[in-house]
Amino acid sequence: MKRVLIVLAVFIMITGSAMAGDCTDEGADCGMSTYGKIHLSIESMSDSENSGLFLASNSSRFGIKGWRTICDGRLSLIWQIESSIVVDKGSGTWAARNTFGGLKGSFGSIKFGRIDSPILSVGRKVDYFGDRAGDSRQTYNRVGSSLDTRYDDMILYSTPDMSGFTASLAMSMPDEIAEDSYYKIGGSGIYKAEAFLLGGGIQMYPAGLSNPEDPDAAESETALRLVGKYWLEKFSVGGLFQTVSNDQGVADVSAQVMGFGGQFRMSDKLIVKGQYYILDPNKDVDDDGATLMAFSLDHGMGSGTTMYLIVAMMTNADNAAFGLNGCGHGENIADGVYEEGAWVSGVPMGETARSIGIGLIHSF
Repeated sequence: MKRVLIVLAVFIMITGSAMAGDCTDEGADCGMSTYGKIHLSIESMSDSENSGLFLASNSSRFGIKGWRTICDGRLSLIWQIESSIVVDKGSGTWAARNTFGGLKGSFGSIKFGRIDSPILSVGRKVDYFGDRAGDSRQTYNRVGSSLDTRYDDMILYSTPDMSGFTASLAMSMPDEIAEDSYYKIGGSGIYKAEAFLLGGGIQMYPAGLSNPEDPDAAESETALRLVGKYWLEKFSVGGLFQTVSNDQGVADVSAQVMGFGGQFRMSDKLIVKGQYYILDPNKDVDDDGATLMAFSLDHGMGSGTTMYLIVAMMTNADNAAFGLNGCGHGENIADGVYEEGAWVSGVPMGETARSIGIGLIHSF
């Protein structure tokens, strides 16, 4: 962590001084800013067999971004470096999150680097528990080949706002030229009006990526995600539907996820939230799915700070053993592990994983 902070400090001093000097010149048009989020929670977590009290750092981050106009103001150079910070462990990873350089103009923007996939960005529009124990990705990221991820070597084109409609197209390239070089391709479209939002995203994987352990036997995989959201002054509700064909490269295996969430503003400082999602990893198999439920009470404390109470649970069908793990949340209740027909660790088959806790978010 100390090395990360030293690098950050040196970078800010050098680039900040240089850009600050340039931007004070008459006619200069450029800028740089820092931002970040510290998200910590203390939670009691149980997998029906074991329980414990945990401190979690949930996708805490620090970023630097900047821009400079060129070509007589017709274009802007844009750049961003976003690093992960694991607050409870005193560590972090430089440039592990959205990090890119690119161009922006009347045509929209084009970015090059490590960037969220378009289908991931679509899903974030309707989630009410981002990076918390009840994050909806706990369901729809269980199917498909790493749909909700941040791809390396990505080129992302985004259109300008066209009367409320925006679209994105992305391609992630391989690291080297080889016989089995594969390209990930995805896109999204979103229409946002005064009181509602509609959107969709698609992600396509060639056979060699959908099942890299056996690419010759694998099928290409396609995921489609649809979202919608409606809001008023004190109330909002959003929902998602996702279907994946040839899930994990297995022919004729279709997986689906659907769910909805909402929030109600009780006062200027209090917001109550709820979310419910259903996971069906294989439509041809009975009792292999799970449901995710989450409830929270958020208290706004001003200056970008929120404290919340949360209850989240993953309820498994008789032949499922999904936990509450990953997807932006720092501590895990692992999926069940079975060896030679016997339960070894994680959530036992058909049981429920639970988390009850309190969290603090500060954005700057």
